Amino acid sequence: MKKTQKGVSKILLLLIIVVILIISAIIFGYGGDNVQNVKNDAQDKAQDALDEKGEEMMGKVIGGSQEVIGKKLKETGEKMLEEKYVVVNGESGMYGDYNGSDIANFERTILFFTAPWCPSCTEAENDVEINQEKIPTNVAVVRVDFDNNNELRERYHVEKQHTFVLVDKNGKEISQWNNSETLGEIIDNIK
Repeated sequence: MKKTQKGVSKILLLLIIVVILIISAIIFGYGGDNVQNVKNDAQDKAQDALDEKGEEMMGKVIGGSQEVIGKKLKETGEKMLEEKYVVVNGESGMYGDYNGSDIANFERTILFFTAPWCPSCTEAENDVEINQEKIPTNVAVVRVDFDNNNELRERYHVEKQHTFVLVDKNGKEISQWNNSETLGEIIDNIK
């Protein structure tokens, strides 16, 4: 920002000098042609300075923007991997938020219908989060927002939060249960 202000200050100083030169020419009585020539020369120099500094500043702004955008994209991708779609060592299963395509990627998926206002759901989520490396290969445990995903609730006839629905890779229900408190209890229901 300071470099941009410095560049703008230089341009303003140059413009002030040009204006002073024009006024001086008028005051000291240069002829109309000479005044016009001085004015044209001054305008040309001012325009050249503006073009040069403008291009330089635009290059810096664009380059800086590209760098910032690249960083933000990288941070966003890393955050998604950390928070939602965690696959540990490429060998264990997955734990994250439901995104619609998880079911097809795993032999079995456990849909965990949870709500932020449900204390027992939160306890179960915490246990799964802590022990997620114990999720078997080819199994996904995905959080489904009980309050906002009516389509899945209706499809699997889920009537209350803290419900688990085991489905195959085609989304066909295999079994359903409630109130598992730990990952171990959840896994016991899929054996």
